[in-house]
Amino acid sequence: MLLINRIQNKGAVYVEFLIVIIPLITLFLCLIQLALVMGAGILTQHGAQKAVRAAIVVLSDDHEAANYKEPLNSVGSGAKGVGAYRNATKDGRYETIRMAARLSLAPVSPTWQALSSDTVRSALSQGVDVGMLLSLAGWTKYGVGLGFLDFNENYISSFSPIDDIRVELIFLYPCTVPVGRELLCRSYQNLSEHDRTLIETNGRIIGWSRFSDRRFVALRAIAALPNQGRR
Repeated sequence: MLLINRIQNKGAVYVEFLIVIIPLITLFLCLIQLALVMGAGILTQHGAQKAVRAAIVVLSDDHEAANYKEPLNSVGSGAKGVGAYRNATKDGRYETIRMAARLSLAPVSPTWQALSSDTVRSALSQGVDVGMLLSLAGWTKYGVGLGFLDFNENYISSFSPIDDIRVELIFLYPCTVPVGRELLCRSYQNLSEHDRTLIETNGRIIGWSRFSDRRFVALRAIAALPNQGRR
């Protein structure tokens, strides 16, 4: 009789363990994903600040060695607003400013191995190596959208020498922690149209981001400084 009671109690312990462990593991994985997203959010704000600092210098830079194709205090060409960003030249003012943001976001940009894996260990393997950083390859090439706002929240591509420069930065942060990404992040198609529009201005978003089951968070930051260029 005593042996039967022990077996029954042992089975009850197993059931209680299973009831507790599943929510506990889910909570743990969600906390890991949340911590990674919050860390990326801090660097997104830092990237916006770096971009606006670059903008107040680059927009008015007319040094011969710079060799920008656009006029002073403007980005892109042949259109206005988002259309100008799409037409920006590779070595123009827009891409130079965006590069400042990309450098700031490189430490939290996942490696290609992390993007293609479903393990927690790979999810924590963030940041680019030195060679990738110097070549500015990797995820920041695809997942960083940059825009310039007026005070009506419209995108602009030319600036008055006396106006503030307001930079909006969108970082498409891939969520890679199992379970946590499903609960805290969205598929690319379920992101807001505003975020997707700015991310796609450069035409670089890769196909699997749109159509795969990968999950993302669109991190947004705005920074402003007075235009300190030529008048």
